[in-house]
Amino acid sequence: MILGLASRLIAFPLFIDMLVAYIVGDRAALLSFFSDPGKFYAADPYTFLFAALIILIFGPGRFAADEKRSNPVSLLQIVKTMVHTAWSSVHHQATSVTVWIPKNGRGPAGEEYVLVTCPEGLRAFPQVLI
Repeated sequence: MILGLASRLIAFPLFIDMLVAYIVGDRAALLSFFSDPGKFYAADPYTFLFAALIILIFGPGRFAADEKRSNPVSLLQIVKTMVHTAWSSVHHQATSVTVWIPKNGRGPAGEEYVLVTCPEGLRAFPQVLI
């Protein structure tokens, strides 16, 4: 579906699948479509149901792989450009980042540790002190 191959054909069963997910998993949210739309929108299947409906109605767009103007060479060129762009954005220049050490304490075995947190990478690493 990302490349746009048979998007409408795939979107229809996906739409039906998310409709069944509403019926089975969150029937109260489905039945509150008119009375409490916020509950309907907050349910888990909503995003996927809406995305499938949009693709079903409007199609994949002009960059679809199975569009009439597309040929295999242009498709491969688009994929090559996307991969090259994605790969080149991964390589960052060496820069310093802020690191937090917000918690000092003892682990379950009694060893001292600190929690090193990198807000830029959104990761936290417990580090045992030796």
